[in-house]
Amino acid sequence: MAFGIGSSTAANQTLLNQGLHQNSLLKSFNQLSSGLAIQSAADNPSGAAIAAFLQAGVNGTDQGTGNAVNAENALTVAQGATTSITSGLQQLNSLAVQGSSDFLNAGERQDLQVQANQITQQINTVGNQTQFNGVNLLQGSNLTVQTGSIQGATVNVNTPAVNSNSLGVSSVDLTSTNSSENAIGQAQGAIDQLAQQQAQLGAQQVSINYDIDNNNILSTNLQASQSSIADANIGQSSTNANTSGVLSQLATDVLAQFQAHSSQVSGIFASHLA
Repeated sequence: MAFGIGSSTAANQTLLNQGLHQNSLLKSFNQLSSGLAIQSAADNPSGAAIAAFLQAGVNGTDQGTGNAVNAENALTVAQGATTSITSGLQQLNSLAVQGSSDFLNAGERQDLQVQANQITQQINTVGNQTQFNGVNLLQGSNLTVQTGSIQGATVNVNTPAVNSNSLGVSSVDLTSTNSSENAIGQAQGAIDQLAQQQAQLGAQQVSINYDIDNNNILSTNLQASQSSIADANIGQSSTNANTSGVLSQLATDVLAQFQAHSSQVSGIFASHLA
């Protein structure tokens, strides 16, 4: 059997193929262990860039959702506080109706006035101290919330100023029948005004919840798109690993045969030269 340049070239080619198969096998193993099709930008430069952009969209959208949830929670706190104030205004209205009678003595009127003053003081306390994470909610604020992943994807949250003065009940007088009659109008006007403000708060909650739902859908779609680019196809990676493993082993066997034949040839030459 003759061995020469052709045999050497075939061996080199087999060695090269073995290296390629081993690299492919290693790549498949990496994909299977990490679950990622793109281990580095070198694997797929454009795909890596697109995947990074999509992941930024996912991260930003999810954080925007978190911001929106905080805003919705803040509005819920504001709603709870206004409900408490409404309860106080209802009590104030009842006191005013009670005071609108000439069959009350001076002591009874004094008691009504004390209760009315306590209610207006409590309204001011709630209006001044209602906060969410240190932010005042019932002092007339226009707050900006980033709810999306791109610049400018914001919403404005408007909170009303709620206190006895803004509601027109800071000077309720129940010391006479006539002043108590006026107080009825003051209390009912404040109840109507606060109901409108509560409706505005509720409308903002609905809008923010709509943004949250949209964000959740968008995030899911972005994750699916990013996954289709960056995540490994486990079935395909497994098949590739098996194929590369078989081809690498075949190349190893072929190289072993070349080495065996080369040893035989070397032995023949050695025996002739002895």
